[in-house]
Amino acid sequence: MKLLWSRRERLGYGLLLLTLAYGSAYGEPVRPPPPNVLVFLMDDMGIGDCRVYNPECKVRLPNLEKLAETGMVFSDAHAPAAVCAPTRYSILTGNYPWRGRNENGTWLFHMPSQILPGQRTLGHLMRGAGYHTAFLGKVHLGGTVYGKATGKPKRNFKDGF
Repeated sequence: MKLLWSRRERLGYGLLLLTLAYGSAYGEPVRPPPPNVLVFLMDDMGIGDCRVYNPECKVRLPNLEKLAETGMVFSDAHAPAAVCAPTRYSILTGNYPWRGRNENGTWLFHMPSQILPGQRTLGHLMRGAGYHTAFLGKVHLGGTVYGKATGKPKRNFKDGF
């Protein structure tokens, strides 16, 4: 009687089955890394002020346009206020502005933060999902700003940041 597979073929198939069995029992599925997330909140910029949303726009923003080409963009957003400080608070917390420390937002850098102790923010949610987070930009969320030269809290804008 002739064997269906040669010794070499049986060894090869055996190793393949062993590898598959081991991989399914002990291996973790390979997951792609999570996508990068950037949230831009810009004052005085309308939907027609960038070529991403308006191809006829006269202003070129090549880096922003490239980010939009390779990522996701959204075209339907609503703000809880007509100005930046309360809107920024709402984006970060998911709350209406009047649920924070000051119903009209925190406007100065030496005031207590608009975000109340214990309030969860977008940063908390993102860190919980494994992201590293940062906030860059305006100081209209309150808190303390320290001078570079002195290391002491700043109380006015006259010396800059």
